[in-house]
Order: sequence, then structure tokens, then C-alpha cells
Amino acid sequence: MSEVISFRLNKDNPREARAYEILKAWCSDGYSVRQTIVEALLKLDDPGFESSMNDPLETLKFELHQVREILEKIADGGNSIIVGELEAPDRKTLTDDFITSVMQAVRPGMKVSS
Repeated sequence: MSEVISFRLNKDNPREARAYEILKAWCSDGYSVRQTIVEALLKLDDPGFESSMNDPLETLKFELHQVREILEKIADGGNSIIVGELEAPDRKTLTDDFITSVMQAVRPGMKVSS
């Protein structure tokens, strides 16, 4: 026997509004609401799911370390920056857009403290 589950998504709540847009997109691709919700819940129950979501503090520390190294290179002339050279295994690198915006924000004489 099936269980009836009903809930509302508040379009004024950014997370719920995004969830609604995702649901609409999957439904427009031919999936039912039921299929979409079942797949999402099974993905949340996947033992690898939590381990794939890195500890936010560790991720922040890693990203800040990357930013510091890039800023140090910029302070030293900025000619040796190669996107991805700071990449650690299983980590995403900073995007070209981010590096470009940091390079544009740096002013002559700026120093990076350690």
C-alpha cells in the first residue's frame, strides 16, 4: 500500500524556491515528481554522499590557502600564476574568473600577510 506524502515549497524561501525550480526542470525532462523525490532521497541515503560533502571548515581552510598563495604570487609580479597548479588531489581549482578578479583588485604596494 502507498503512503501519501504532501508538502509545500515556499517560493519566498531561496532554498525552497531553488528546489521547486529543480523539480520543475526534472519534470519537464519527463520525470514524475515521485521519481524525482525518490531519487533525491536515495541519493541522500547513499553512504558515500556524506563523505563526498567535505567538511566546510576544511574546505574553507584549503580555499584560503590557495588564495593566499595566489596573492603572494601576485605580490611578486603575478607572471607565474597557472590556474590549477595549486590543485590538490580530489579538489576543485579556483576559476579563471576568480583569479582575474583578484588580480584586478590588487593595488601596487599591497602586501600579503601570512
